[in-house]
Amino acid sequence: MPDPSEFTDPDNFVAGTVGEPGDRVFHLDVTQGSARTTVSLEKVQVQMLAGALAKAMDELAAEIELPDPVRPREMAEPVEAEWVVGELGLAHNPSEEKMIVQIRPVSEHPSGTVLRVHLDYGRARGFAEHALLLVEYGRNFGRQNGHRKP
Repeated sequence: MPDPSEFTDPDNFVAGTVGEPGDRVFHLDVTQGSARTTVSLEKVQVQMLAGALAKAMDELAAEIELPDPVRPREMAEPVEAEWVVGELGLAHNPSEEKMIVQIRPVSEHPSGTVLRVHLDYGRARGFAEHALLLVEYGRNFGRQNGHRKP
């Protein structure tokens, strides 16, 4: 049986939310076959992970031709986080043409679980694009751009 904390060829890896803008809870959801893990995290963690993946993909695109982004599917229902994310890490495996996302729970989590998600370049690009849009959703874009309500 495959290790439930190692997703070497995921069918889907997506950032999603539950709740309305201003009161959203952010999640990462990964599936591979019948295996699924969902964890909760802060909005800034989603933004930082997506930004790091986008930057890595931009740097790679300057060197090699990358596949088109693979848009992730929505999170599966029900959304029930197994634990809260404490640390996120990112590695590159050029021989397999994959980015590896490493996710650790907050320090007080007893299991000591480390979740690893191996993303091909298309899935990495798709995750980054989708997650960055998700983070922006719900913000006051007009105010961000210097416009104020009358």
